[in-house]
Amino acid sequence: MEENKDSSAYFFVHIDTPDAIAHKYGPNSPQYYTELSNITYLLNRELIQKIDPKTAKDTLLLLTADHGSVDVDIEKTIYLPKTALPMQTGANQEPIAPTGSYREIFLHIEEQKLAETKQWLNKKIGDKAQIIETTEATEKGLFGINKVSEGFFERAGNLLILPYGNETIWFKNPQEREINYLGQHGGLSSQEMLVPFAVANLGNLKEKSIQK
Repeated sequence: MEENKDSSAYFFVHIDTPDAIAHKYGPNSPQYYTELSNITYLLNRELIQKIDPKTAKDTLLLLTADHGSVDVDIEKTIYLPKTALPMQTGANQEPIAPTGSYREIFLHIEEQKLAETKQWLNKKIGDKAQIIETTEATEKGLFGINKVSEGFFERAGNLLILPYGNETIWFKNPQEREINYLGQHGGLSSQEMLVPFAVANLGNLKEKSIQK
């Protein structure tokens, strides 16, 4: 750092506690807002107040998140038996288990039974979730605007379950424990997809801090 002290620099800091707390207690819980207050306080005390004015003036602070989050009612989670679906088998000749989470479920369904399975799921949970083939979701841009690779389809499977509102859906075997998170992300609600993006000059923040 000493050799490059006169050149520009970029520092990336990832704070994972808001995500962990949102999962455990929900994004609208007192615990979540307390954590946001703690981060704001430490940012002010350890960075804004301690940085020298000249450096602060030349420093831009960017704050954002990789996703939002939504409160869910785990008591109303719909569990479907894995054995009800014709899953593809993996290299070990075992059925490929559902992946993702209970706000976005990725299924590897036998190709010859894909349409039949989609129809069955629509009858079973069509009022609770959108059932969509991965190829259609890709064409609609749900995975970005660039062309996806074959490796993506190998991982994402060929059928998606995207619960509406605050609904949660999962597949469960008798020996598996039930889900216990009160907050989740991965769905198509605005709370999950839209994220804040804040830009501020540290010099301006420092001046406001001093004025207080």
